[in-house]
Amino acid sequence: MKTLITQSLLLAVLTLGPTIGAQAQTTVADAIAKLREAQNYSWTKTTETPGAPFSVALVSGKAAKDGYAIQDSKADGNSLQVVAKAGRAVAKVGAEWKAAAKLGSGKGKASANLSELVVSRTPADELQALAAKLVSPQQEADGSWGGKLDDAEATSIMSGFLKHRAPMPNMKISSASGSLRVWVKDGLPQKYVLTTSGSISLPFGSKKLTRTVTVTISEIGSATVEIPAAAKEKLEAAAP
Repeated sequence: MKTLITQSLLLAVLTLGPTIGAQAQTTVADAIAKLREAQNYSWTKTTETPGAPFSVALVSGKAAKDGYAIQDSKADGNSLQVVAKAGRAVAKVGAEWKAAAKLGSGKGKASANLSELVVSRTPADELQALAAKLVSPQQEADGSWGGKLDDAEATSIMSGFLKHRAPMPNMKISSASGSLRVWVKDGLPQKYVLTTSGSISLPFGSKKLTRTVTVTISEIGSATVEIPAAAKEKLEAAAP
């Protein structure tokens, strides 16, 4: 009898597995689509890297349905601001807005923060890209939806992060892994947590680095998105 019950439970799990995965994909995809259709929204992004010799600044952003997005960050007294649309970005350097392609590659924490801000995507864009890389998505015990990222995506994320933050050149990431969890309420994503980790090559061996990014989305449909006229003008000038 015990064997029969165990076999029945196993069959139920195997039968429900694909259904749960499909439900998770549909729930997240529908939430992303609904966020993309919102007139506007705001978000904050925190990045934690325990044990790393650096910290990453808090980022706040706002996006509008017309495609414009503005993100702000401040660390060590340095205020950074980036405006983006349709894959193009401009950053405020001093009192002047400059095209991202003309910023160059400086050194130091402020430069790393700016470089990351320039390539940072809106939650709708980032979630859409990440959701496509989920392996066996499911609903977690806390009500969130998500799962493991494929290893290639985790490696790409960690390599991009290391590109801006590596204290030495030619550092590589190996054994990378990652996961994504999305909290959905009233059909809209409210928060997501992206966790990636990997081993960094060092002259004296290797060190594991874990990066946890938490994005909290708010003011959906009620955010005030104000894009500086000078930034708009610079972006339009850079349009193909």
